[in-house]
Amino acid sequence: MWLQVVVTMVELSTDGSMMGTVEVKLPEEGIGGLICLKFWDLDSDTKRFSLSTLVYEPHRCVNEFFEQEL
Repeated sequence: MWLQVVVTMVELSTDGSMMGTVEVKLPEEGIGGLICLKFWDLDSDTKRFSLSTLVYEPHRCVNEFFEQEL
């Protein structure tokens, strides 16, 4: 079984040394969807980006907090 992943946003820093992406894993039969925010660093020698930070479901806790307050 393959999960379908779609990169929905890409942004580079002004000097091109960092990149941020938002990926959406689409829900499939029996598996829910997932949003991931990723930060990448550019290796100046190889000119390739490597994953620096991965955040699953960004702002999920914040949204749950405000829903409880209402």
